Amino acid sequence: MLEKGKVSSRQGILLLTFTVVVSTAVLIVPAITAATAGRDGWISILVVATVYGLLVAMAIVKLGNMFPDKTIVEYSQIILGPFLGKIIGAVYILWYIHLNSIVVREFGDFILTSFMPETPLIAFIIILLILGAWATKAGLEVICRANEFIFPLFTLSIVAVFVLALQESNFSNLLPVMEDGIKPVLRGGLAPMAWRGEIIFVSMLLPYIGDLDNAGKYLAYSTIFIGFILTLVTLSTTAVIGELTKYLTFPFFELARCITIGRFIERMEALILVMWVAGVTIKVATFFYVAALGTGQLFGLSDYRPTVLPIGLLLAVWSLELFENSSQVITWLSEVLHPYAFVIELGIPLFLLVVALIAKKGGKYSRG
Repeated sequence: MLEKGKVSSRQGILLLTFTVVVSTAVLIVPAITAATAGRDGWISILVVATVYGLLVAMAIVKLGNMFPDKTIVEYSQIILGPFLGKIIGAVYILWYIHLNSIVVREFGDFILTSFMPETPLIAFIIILLILGAWATKAGLEVICRANEFIFPLFTLSIVAVFVLALQESNFSNLLPVMEDGIKPVLRGGLAPMAWRGEIIFVSMLLPYIGDLDNAGKYLAYSTIFIGFILTLVTLSTTAVIGELTKYLTFPFFELARCITIGRFIERMEALILVMWVAGVTIKVATFFYVAALGTGQLFGLSDYRPTVLPIGLLLAVWSLELFENSSQVITWLSEVLHPYAFVIELGIPLFLLVVALIAKKGGKYSRG
């Protein structure tokens, strides 16, 4: 194995998946969902996206149990043969790099537009990629341990904004429920589904989970908890901001800006910024790591670390060149991401699972 470390399912699945998914979704998903589902966006997130996430979780855990010492890059070759299997492996590696470049660009655009408009975009990108490269070289255990520290602070900051925003909330903004029927709710769930399906990265970590018996349980818990937190975020932004939610790029951040309690608590956006930067750093490091690990496995290397530099350079180029401005990023996330994501997150794993079952490849879970 290219990764020598082991982490628990609590570290590598329950906590890490939450930070990876929520760190970017918390700022962007409420606006994207509101644009389609309106005031019912919270239903799209709570129900539609959660069901999809659980389907993704079941598929990758089943495959992980059938091939307990292999990642999706490795067992694709067992199921489909070396040629087709390597193509599938390459698709996933490019997926992680592409998605990560968009996360890096989101990070740079957010800091640039909200706080430091005079600073070159490339400065933020370089800083984030250096941190991601360092964490990738340090390995999975270091990423998970760092996240153990960040997770509770990150979660509490989101809950704090929700609670403090209650005094500004107008819950009539949430009514009437499903006035236009179920179709807008289903359409509004498309973008959140793509975010929830990012848990597909767990298919690269399962061989390094020490207590694989608990993987399915913790992945389900995490998927449901993610849905709960993102529902709170969407409810609070809609209750306070109302119809304007869909016109804002980062509505939850604007919500934090509005919070003032007496003379002592105000401008909560500083707290959100610090926690968001920490969460995004974990997300970038995680996707960087699985891309490097997968590349090492695809090419039969003895160590994945030599791939860190070329992947980092590709991330830098893509994050700068794929989009001209932040509006293009948001448009891509809201209109293009989900059909592309559904194939990667659920379509291919289900295809691999069906072929493996028909061909009787893999077996029951056994370790050691």
